[in-house]
Order: sequence, then structure tokens, then C-alpha cells
Amino acid sequence: MKERKFYCFCKPVNLEEVSDYLEVVTKPMDLEKIREKIDCMEYDTVKEFTHDVELIAENAIEYNPADDHTGRQIRHRAAELKDFLHSLLDNELDEDFAKLCEEIKSARATRKNRDVEVNKT
Repeated sequence: MKERKFYCFCKPVNLEEVSDYLEVVTKPMDLEKIREKIDCMEYDTVKEFTHDVELIAENAIEYNPADDHTGRQIRHRAAELKDFLHSLLDNELDEDFAKLCEEIKSARATRKNRDVEVNKT
């Protein structure tokens, strides 16, 4: 992602600098982790990918206070990230792609379950 305004979400939160982060955020996520998951083909559906991007935004909003300047900036960027994602999906993604991904995931699960049953016998 080349949007510089999302730079603060590119890397994991530095836990040495933000020592209480994991006390507030239970499922950390960042764009680097999403890229790794894409490279390792860990996303089966658009919904799974979307969930992780939204998790970045939710974590940022959860952790950063609205009553301080830096916190407001990060929260604003988080909202922009979600808007950017949904705009990108709405404008660039084929309407049937998400449905096709869900169908493929379901078919894979069915095949896997069938293979497990065959191996049991």
C-alpha cells in the first residue's frame, strides 16, 4: 500500500515504546502482517482480509485516546484506512469475486471433511 498516510499502521506497535499496548489490544494487527498473510496465502476470502484491515483500525481507535492530539490523528487515520479499504473494494473488486471466494472456501472444507472420513476407514 503506497498511501503514506497509513504509514503508522505498516509495522507492529513497538512494545518497548508502548508497554501497555497488549493490556488494551488483545489481537494486534498491522499492514506488514497482512502482507505476510497474503504472501503465505492465508486469506481464503475477501471477508477474512477485510476483517484484518478493520482490526488495525479498531485497535487504533481502542488504544488511542480521543482527547489528545496524537490520539485523534491516529484515530482519524484509522477511520480513513477503513474508508480507503471499502472504497477500493467497492470500486476495484468484481461483484462476484467475494461470493466466489466463499464458495471455494466451502468446497475446500467439504473436500477436507470427506478426505478425513475416507482416511478414518
